[in-house]
Amino acid sequence: MSPNSAEKFGLLSHGMGSESKGYTSSDKPHSRGPSRLSKTFLTTLVALFLLYAWHVKHGKPIPVSCSEKLVGEDYGWGDITPTEDINLYPCFNGYRCARLAVPLDYTDPSPGHTAAIAVTILEATDTSRPYGGPVLINPGGPGGSGVFMVLAYGELLQQIIGRHHSIVGFDPRGVNNTTPTFTCFEDALRRKVFIEKDDGKVLAGGSEVAETYARFKALSESCGTVAGEEKGGYVNTPSVARDMLEISERLWELSGERGRGLQYWGFSYGSVLGSTFAAMFPERVERIVVDGICDAEDYYSASWKANLQDTDKVLASFSTYCSQAGPVRCAFHTGSTPEDVTIRLHNLLQKLSAEPLPIPSSQSTTSAPEIITESDIRNLLFSSLYSPLSWFPIVAQILAALESGNGREYLAIARAGFECDCPGSPRMPDTGGEVALAIACSDGARVPDDRRAFDEYLRELTSQTKVFGGIWARFRLGCINWSFRPKGLEFSGPYSGNTSTPVLIIGNTKDPVTPLINAHAMSKDFPGSVVLEQNSEGHCSISAPSLCTAKHIRRYFETGEVPPAGTVCEADMKPFIGAGDVVKTMSTEDKELLKALEELAMELKLKPWFRHLTRVG
Repeated sequence: MSPNSAEKFGLLSHGMGSESKGYTSSDKPHSRGPSRLSKTFLTTLVALFLLYAWHVKHGKPIPVSCSEKLVGEDYGWGDITPTEDINLYPCFNGYRCARLAVPLDYTDPSPGHTAAIAVTILEATDTSRPYGGPVLINPGGPGGSGVFMVLAYGELLQQIIGRHHSIVGFDPRGVNNTTPTFTCFEDALRRKVFIEKDDGKVLAGGSEVAETYARFKALSESCGTVAGEEKGGYVNTPSVARDMLEISERLWELSGERGRGLQYWGFSYGSVLGSTFAAMFPERVERIVVDGICDAEDYYSASWKANLQDTDKVLASFSTYCSQAGPVRCAFHTGSTPEDVTIRLHNLLQKLSAEPLPIPSSQSTTSAPEIITESDIRNLLFSSLYSPLSWFPIVAQILAALESGNGREYLAIARAGFECDCPGSPRMPDTGGEVALAIACSDGARVPDDRRAFDEYLRELTSQTKVFGGIWARFRLGCINWSFRPKGLEFSGPYSGNTSTPVLIIGNTKDPVTPLINAHAMSKDFPGSVVLEQNSEGHCSISAPSLCTAKHIRRYFETGEVPPAGTVCEADMKPFIGAGDVVKTMSTEDKELLKALEELAMELKLKPWFRHLTRVG
């Protein structure tokens, strides 16, 4: 990379030099990266527009104008020459970035037929201890950006795992900063137009099913036209698992060690990636934590039927915690039992179904007339199930306001960003939700164009949860007649293996989309693995702070020791209620760790990929 290119990539930061523990890198000046304020904005982008607007409304200092730089300067990913060995350059005010060249097709590697994997590293900061090695992170999706996650949450994850480890984010094939990127639209404006045409109706068996079916069928066919084989054929999960092995080996070599295995923490879909790696390379597993477990067989069959078994239980917890908290802490409190709150919610949904709430422009946050429908609130409720600790109090206030005919609370959240489209910059591109289609539809079995079969599928999901089955069914629609099938490296299972180190499997007692039963099913396929149950609601363990869970994760990365079978960790904070008096008796170290866990739970939102393709939620 030339000096001029390096300057564009970033020069003026005060990040770590090449003497930092664990890595060597090019001896270049440091780049000016995001301030703490800018990092806060990055974390907010991960969340749905919903949480973004709520922070703005309550005074959190987050820039909202596209005219303002999102994070510092353009770091010029395109100016880094991809190399087979990882060459690290300073970026983002204290991080290191690289582009790793890997074969598009591992079964037939050839020069010029490569992918460039974007890698961003938060280096180890505790030099008083032996270097603990790199830990790769995947935020799920599929299609989630690991670069994004590490920039936004790397410091918090490192505090849990141990600061003598480096935290490694990478963008999987097709995603954001990794090239070739996958997109079904010529530009961000066309994607925006497509999204704005979707009214987000929950599928219930009427005309909205036909409309949504046709909409996603058109998208699927467009993806085949716009993307091309090279972009659409090589993004499958087995290829990404092989990329992870390459990233891990190259990073271990930079630290002076060879022959070490993968260290990894994957969330949601990241559990599919983790279990696929463990099945393909069981002897290369050094530490694998999978958190929020998808059923691998269900995922690869493109069924997505093993997700909603506990969804209604999480919704019921809204009423339970609201009732326990009382009217001061829960704005939607009523009566003396959780059933009273549930009835109040049911009545509101029925009222909106019969009479959507009209909002004249004089009362609208968008200065345009709006309506708020039952589907709007169902989608809002579904979003809240992912992160009850942060979302339930917000939802309670919105519901109470809607009852009195006030829709401003809802619109301030749901329409945030409506006036301003902020497309990804060359430094941090946004490939949109369609990259998830590229991954999930290519991984899964073919989904034929069969409306009758889809209607039956919708009925089956609705039998699992009447309130939310029609939301989840959208997953399958995007894969109708999907053009691309996996090319190059494939793996058809079984998704099991006798790993060199036992896998740590984590599941919440009540998870809205990755039920605990999946964790126990996965454990049977990997001898020696253990399920760590966290007694909380929400998606993945990080949706609720638990010192017990965090300490088991830290011990596992330190020693490889899994907790005893049957271990259940309690959450230290509950929605509406908080942590109570337990904090007073904690050590200073535990208080600091709990604070980090709380920040992670309140800020990080792991959401379904299809929200990027529709106005759902």
